[in-house]
Amino acid sequence: MIWWIRQLALIIKVFSAQEAPRQLALGVACGMVLGLIPKGNLLFAVIASLLLILRTNLAVTALTALAVGLIAPLCDPVMHRLGQGVLTYPLLVPTWRWLYRQPLVAWTSMNNTVVMGSFLMSLTLFFPTYRTSLLLIVRFRRWKSSRQQNGSPSAYSQTELLTAETPGPRETISLSDRANEPHDSVNVTVRRVNTSHRKCA
Repeated sequence: MIWWIRQLALIIKVFSAQEAPRQLALGVACGMVLGLIPKGNLLFAVIASLLLILRTNLAVTALTALAVGLIAPLCDPVMHRLGQGVLTYPLLVPTWRWLYRQPLVAWTSMNNTVVMGSFLMSLTLFFPTYRTSLLLIVRFRRWKSSRQQNGSPSAYSQTELLTAETPGPRETISLSDRANEPHDSVNVTVRRVNTSHRKCA
């Protein structure tokens, strides 16, 4: 539970950073793609390499991929049906057979129904996820900026503390005057002692 709270705090901190909202939204969309696609195949490695080339926030991408990857197994039945429908479609069967005979294609596990369904679903949800994330991030920053302009209790208390700790000009003048007074009295005392000493001599 504490770990999830820390991750949520990290996400809020990242969204509040001075980074462009488009880069953060793109990081969420890329993380969604990486989280949906099953790992351990060439397809995931290629897509991860392509997405990392883009100018995205890696922290947002990693956190989104982790969160989506935890709930992705619950969507496997849906992905299986989608992949099975595409792989067994009569008009596409010759194309799949030809692709599967090509070098390195077999390492992508595209003949797996779950992998194919997850790949197609991630491509379908990429743009809607990007647009939705961009809208939420922009609204979150507007809400935060308006809250800061209105003044929060913490900011008000800090202002009062700084005002109370800052000395005024009257205090500075009085301290300097008090510092000079003992100095003059000491000089007078020394002169009087010297005068009395001479008279005794």
